[in-house]
Amino acid sequence: MSTIYSDGELRFFRLAKGLVDHSTVALRKVFIQEWNSLYPSTPWQNNSTSGSRLLAEEKAESRLYDPAYRRDYQHIKDNLSCGNVEEWDVTTLVFALKYSDALTRRRSSRRGRRILGAVHQLKEVRNALAHAPKSAISKRKFKRNIDILLQAVGVLVTNSDPLVEQLQTLRNEREFLTGDTVKYKQWLNDDEAGSSKIESASDSEYISTPKLVTSVDSMPSRSKPSIFHNERYIKMMNKANFLKFNFRWRDLEKFLQEFTCSSNVDIKLFAGILQANCHSHSSRSKKEEEFQALANLLPNTPLANNGYV
Repeated sequence: MSTIYSDGELRFFRLAKGLVDHSTVALRKVFIQEWNSLYPSTPWQNNSTSGSRLLAEEKAESRLYDPAYRRDYQHIKDNLSCGNVEEWDVTTLVFALKYSDALTRRRSSRRGRRILGAVHQLKEVRNALAHAPKSAISKRKFKRNIDILLQAVGVLVTNSDPLVEQLQTLRNEREFLTGDTVKYKQWLNDDEAGSSKIESASDSEYISTPKLVTSVDSMPSRSKPSIFHNERYIKMMNKANFLKFNFRWRDLEKFLQEFTCSSNVDIKLFAGILQANCHSHSSRSKKEEEFQALANLLPNTPLANNGYV
């Protein structure tokens, strides 16, 4: 059974995305700017050569080399050594900007103090996520922390930077879109565009050109019962298959109700079979109800126009 994510869990994800995907981009930009300002003759190249130069500036008492801390800081040292800031996580970026000896001279400037303040704010948000008792966050805490990210990133870059706009979008969005939901919305739009024609069609109308390609077209045309050309049948089966493949049994059962009273006996039978199938999936305790629903369809089978059911 698919996991249903709560609003609190989605807020937790949005906050984590704001920190990991957006705020780290600002930290990387600032680190390279600060480095290039101090070392104009050896600008940062995002390679091991630059990483080696940074580590060469570290003093013996640095936590990267202190035996009491060396093991805990090993992953930071490894990241710094590779020199590719695109691979640096929040912890590595915080260390490079706040504690590395290579940038010590920049921290005393007015700009350096503002950067340190912003880095401290991002560190607070990181700790709030890392030490959360569960992967969910209240609306109040989410707004407070996302506002901290907005303020910090605005200091690190500028308020007109696209990163600030992306964070603002994360703060204000009201729905959680995935590839599947986008496809579903597009499907609904396409379905709605053709619904006026389908809804006004009688049960006896058939598809004209252009030919619709559907799942039922895999059967050779000569052996296809005419029901397979019926517009209402195709609409019913397309949407029913979509809901079924996404395990949305309740939505499927509700959708099929509009077809169970159809004057077309074939459509009514197909809808009834699908609806009975919903019972078996929605609850194991409804097996008897499923069999009864199928049994209730039997008196109508002699009336079917196509004799296919």
